[in-house]
Amino acid sequence: MGDSYRNVPAKEIKDTSSILGVSESTLRNQDAYTGWYGRIVLSWKSRTFVGDDTNLPYGVDREKAKKSVQKWYGEYEIPNAVYVCEAGRDVIKELSQTGKSIEEYDGWLKDGYIVVNFNIEVQRRIVGRDGNYDIELLRYSSENCNMWEIEGLKDRKVDSAGKGFDIKPGDVVFYYTDERSTDDYEVR
Repeated sequence: MGDSYRNVPAKEIKDTSSILGVSESTLRNQDAYTGWYGRIVLSWKSRTFVGDDTNLPYGVDREKAKKSVQKWYGEYEIPNAVYVCEAGRDVIKELSQTGKSIEEYDGWLKDGYIVVNFNIEVQRRIVGRDGNYDIELLRYSSENCNMWEIEGLKDRKVDSAGKGFDIKPGDVVFYYTDERSTDDYEVR
């Protein structure tokens, strides 16, 4: 939580540490395992409580109001040098036929985005008396409810260049295909 690159606001750290009954330093410095490319796990160590606890009606508990909205922090990265082509294209075969290197290949897509789609699940671990546990999926009232629709998913977006594109439930990260993270800094 305390990694300066995460930009977790000091107020979130203060409020969350108070609710959890730990020091701000403890909350900032705890390790939180987040998984790998195919499975990202954000545990309770990766969240802050951000619910509005101002102007509450009489009888509403401030702590419950604060805990009612949570902000989760995680990371997802793709390699710096990513090459994108049309689905189904046999790049290896084309490279071997033309004798071109990966960098010289003219079939790479340069305009657009890599869209990373997540299947987000909320799980609760239920520990039995024997010490074993089960995982319960927490959902809106039915298995058939789509949380993206309930939470107000906008299924059409327009990028900064004015190009529109469709959004599917779970589309949460967009990488430009023509930019690299190393474009943001230089070595001197």
